Amino acid sequence: GFATLPSTLKNLVKSKLAMVLCKGKTVVDIPTVLTINSVGTRFPENLYRTWSTFYTFVRPNISMIYSVVERPYSYGKHQMIYNSTGLDFASTDDSLSPAEAAAAQGKVQLLPVVAWAVFIVFSPNVASSLVLSRQVIADIYLGKTNYWNSTSIKNLNPSSTLPAAPIVRLVISEPS
Repeated sequence: GFATLPSTLKNLVKSKLAMVLCKGKTVVDIPTVLTINSVGTRFPENLYRTWSTFYTFVRPNISMIYSVVERPYSYGKHQMIYNSTGLDFASTDDSLSPAEAAAAQGKVQLLPVVAWAVFIVFSPNVASSLVLSRQVIADIYLGKTNYWNSTSIKNLNPSSTLPAAPIVRLVISEPS
C-alpha cells in the first residue's frame, strides 16, 4: 500500500526532487537545476557531503550546500522553525520541545538520520572484562555512579574485584 504524505511534505518532495519513481513509473519529473541549502552541526558534515557527492553522480543537476554553524546544538532546528527562508533542511542534536513543535505549526518534520556512538573504555587495572547495563552507563554519564566499585557495577560483575578508583568521564565539550 501507499502512505498519504502531508501536503507540506508532498510539496517539498515535488519541488526538490528531480525525479521520483514509484513502482518503476515516474510520478514527478522536474528537469531543472536544483541546489539544496542546509545548515547544521559539524558531526554529520562529512556524511552529508559524501551523500551529496555520490548523489550528484546520479543526478548532476542537483547539488547540496551544507553549512556548518559553530553555534548551540539547536541552531539548525531553530533556523528551520523561525527563519527557514532559503533552507531546505537542517541538522540538530536535539528534538523539538512542545513550544517549538507549536511554533513549527507542522512545517518542520524531524527525521532521525545519524546516531552517535558511546564508547566505554576502561583500564585493565579496573577489570579484565566488565559488564555494564544501559542504566549504569547512563548513571555514569549523569554523575550518579562515580566509582568503579559502586554497588551497581559490582552487582553486574560479582566475580571481579573492582578498585575504589574514580570513573573519569570524557565527553564532547563543544558543539558537534
